[in-house]
Amino acid sequence: MNTGRKGLLLILLLVFMLVGPLAPRPAHALGTSRLVNLNSGLCLDDAGWSTNWGTPMIQYACTGGSNQQWSVYYHYGNNQAAQWVVLQNVYSGLCLRVFEGKTTTYGQIIVQWGCDSNDLAQNLFQTESLQSGCNLTAFQYQSVYIPGAQPTGFMMEVYHASRSNGGKVDIWYTNGTRTQFWCGLF
Repeated sequence: MNTGRKGLLLILLLVFMLVGPLAPRPAHALGTSRLVNLNSGLCLDDAGWSTNWGTPMIQYACTGGSNQQWSVYYHYGNNQAAQWVVLQNVYSGLCLRVFEGKTTTYGQIIVQWGCDSNDLAQNLFQTESLQSGCNLTAFQYQSVYIPGAQPTGFMMEVYHASRSNGGKVDIWYTNGTRTQFWCGLF
């Protein structure tokens, strides 16, 4: 092996050791936006600008910070019909999921977690209305992706319809209330 190749491999090894493996990004990027809760007018927020796995998501006054910016990636298709999406925080690079993947009980909190493609089913939400402009959408949580299967029936919402900074974000039975709808500018 020539000296140039050895040097390049050494540099790549050092970068990997310093940065770590890059989180895989899901396919079919829709765009990046803040997500504003229709009920409260507050943004989905990575509290305290955390980069830790398991950090609970909250709603907070919209600041324009990258901790309130979410990249949305389509999965299993790229049309305007029902979609499976992954929501990835721009600041932390982590994805939304239900805490510990516990989806059989309503009230489970939404946290940020690694975007591991080997465990991607834990990060999937379904939506039927993502499109350009300020669209109102509900993110229905799917615990395990099975082609053609029905989602769990739980929606991402703000707990107890809170309108306060710091209100926790969780999953709850689909009920069509304003607290279960989010506006994104894609």
